[in-house]
Amino acid sequence: MAEIRTTSDLLKAPRENHEWKEAVRLELFGDRLQSPPDLVSENSRQIAAIGEKADRAIELLAALTERMDRVERRLQRVESRLERVEGRLGRMERRDLEREILAQPRAFVRRKDMTAVRAVSSDERYDISACLPEEEENEPDLLDVILEGTTPDGERPYVAV
Repeated sequence: MAEIRTTSDLLKAPRENHEWKEAVRLELFGDRLQSPPDLVSENSRQIAAIGEKADRAIELLAALTERMDRVERRLQRVESRLERVEGRLGRMERRDLEREILAQPRAFVRRKDMTAVRAVSSDERYDISACLPEEEENEPDLLDVILEGTTPDGERPYVAV
């Protein structure tokens, strides 16, 4: 048997004797490292399982992204339709207001001294536009109705509605 006097002798002995090598390994590392192939195999299985879960998560995320894109496209169509409906509703409200004003023009005039209130015709609106400065000549077209009345002193004021 070899005599061990130095650290080099101590390290040389397990290299040359397989039994010593196993005994030193067991002493230093315990049972846990006695079966590295089993540990590597178990780690490989765990990594593969994690990889499968990651792949599934990626698939689900891609499907969810596609669904969100479809929902977004549908929402854009709904918003577009809603804008058209709002426009139509606004036009309907203006027409109803115009009908009310034309049916009872006096109800929309707050001046007590104004009589013979009537709605101005399209031709008369054109004449009014022609009398306005150039930058304002399109403004009467933005109004629902223009009313004209007569005051006791003969004035002919207009009411824009």
